[in-house]
Amino acid sequence: MGKRKRNDEISAPKSKLFPIDKLVPYEKNPRIHPEHQVQQLVDSITEYGFVSPLVIDSKFRVIAGHGRLMAANRLGLSHVPCVIVDHLTEAQRRAYIIADNRLALNSDWDMDILKEEVRDLDADGFDIDVLGFSLSEIEALTVDLKSVPRVRKEKKSNAVDCPSCGHRFTIE
Repeated sequence: MGKRKRNDEISAPKSKLFPIDKLVPYEKNPRIHPEHQVQQLVDSITEYGFVSPLVIDSKFRVIAGHGRLMAANRLGLSHVPCVIVDHLTEAQRRAYIIADNRLALNSDWDMDILKEEVRDLDADGFDIDVLGFSLSEIEALTVDLKSVPRVRKEKKSNAVDCPSCGHRFTIE
C-alpha cells in the first residue's frame, strides 16, 4: 500500500504542453476506446478545448488520458496539456491506470437534475450532441427536445448492459 499524505501535503501540479510524439501509451492499458467514443472525445475537445490534461510520468508514459491522446492525434494536434506525476511507485502507477478509469464508473446520475440540465441546454440552443449521450438516451431523458432529432440521426447499434452496474451502453 502506498504512503498516504495529509491533506495539507497534497499538491496539484500545473499542466504543461508536451509534444504528442514523445508520449508513450501504456501497452497494458485495460481500458479500450471504441471508434464512437474517440469521436465523442474529438467533438468534446473541439467544443470545449483541451480542458482535461493527460497524466504522464517523467518518462512520458501515459497514466491517464489514453482516449484523449487518441482524439488529439485524430485532430492533428502536435502538443497536448499534460501533468507530470512522479511520486507513484511502479505498482501505484499501474494501479492508478485502472483506478482512474474505474472510479468514474462508480457514480450515478441524479436523473431529475440531468433531465433539467439537458432540457435547459436544448432550450438555449446548445448542441447537446457533444454531451456524449446517444440519441436514444437523450430521448429517454426527455421527449420534447427541439434540436436533437434535427441535429443528428441515430446509427443502428447494439445495446449491452453492464454486468456490474446495470447501465445500458450502446455499441456501434
